[in-house]
Amino acid sequence: MSSVKQLFTDARRAGVPIVAIQSPDAKATIKTCLAAIEDNPKDRAPSIQWDFVRGYVPLSEDEHGEPVVVPDEHQSQADPGGAMAFAQQLPDETVVFVHNAQLFFGETGFEQAVINLRDTNANRRRTVVLLGNQMR
Repeated sequence: MSSVKQLFTDARRAGVPIVAIQSPDAKATIKTCLAAIEDNPKDRAPSIQWDFVRGYVPLSEDEHGEPVVVPDEHQSQADPGGAMAFAQQLPDETVVFVHNAQLFFGETGFEQAVINLRDTNANRRRTVVLLGNQMR
């Protein structure tokens, strides 16, 4: 098992609410993390990704086999802080992959929204995965 796959699996099982992964290839990293989720039925969770241009995009289904749904106004959310604030409303156990997170560090709204996710995510077994090619 790759080190990213094992570390991600361990973090999810421990209930870690926010994970930062430095990677030059976010798409491959997401694929590795999704494989970790799929490898064990008890670890399965709805998964979505967010980027500045496309907003939220479903990557998997919820417990009913339906794509994770987010309201239209958040589909093309170009506000990183608002997108992270919205993540508090996602279903329990959802995994959110955030592309290019390193670009938004230093923005007060983004940082505060991520900090606010810590407790709500831990209580609801949600995980935000901050992806970046250079994490600070």
